[in-house]
Amino acid sequence: MLYNYILKHHDWRQTFNMSQKHATLKDLAARLGVSTTTIHRALTGKPGISDQLRTTIQNLAVEMNYQQIWLLLL
Repeated sequence: MLYNYILKHHDWRQTFNMSQKHATLKDLAARLGVSTTTIHRALTGKPGISDQLRTTIQNLAVEMNYQQIWLLLL
């Protein structure tokens, strides 16, 4: 769900521009005055978040250049 949203709204030309700072969950949460758990739940499509808040969070994530970074611990 989030993957499809980002594919439509993300400017991929900026993806590899490392000079641009990427927002964190903490940055998004501080801007909206919610917890990082709320941000995570909204961006990963988990239940318990209203559609309106989910949309607000997704729009802010794109605006603030949020990129989820997956770490693989072996």
